[in-house]
Amino acid sequence: MIPFPKADGEREEWLTPMERWLYDSLKQLGFQVHAKKALGPFVLDVCLPEKKIAIHCKEETAGALGKVRMAEKRRYLHKHGWKMMMVRPRCLYHDFQTHLRMLSRLPQQ
Repeated sequence: MIPFPKADGEREEWLTPMERWLYDSLKQLGFQVHAKKALGPFVLDVCLPEKKIAIHCKEETAGALGKVRMAEKRRYLHKHGWKMMMVRPRCLYHDFQTHLRMLSRLPQQ
């Protein structure tokens, strides 16, 4: 994992290589991006707050408890007006342009 300063600059947060790549790519394309942002009882891997999009970087398989926790997170986000995208490294790296087109078409909040 790579240390990366939080958007507000107060402290360092740890990002996986995939989260770091996604954060840097979205930032370079002009998106307002936050990493490891707390929202209620959950921490969002990467998010686009102006579009209320949370991006979960799924780098390993989750067990039964992880799936339950992810369902809780999805419900919480939905209740508060957020959408959640789940991306895997293989899909993201090979189909990044499709993801970007989808993100750019979403209306501003």
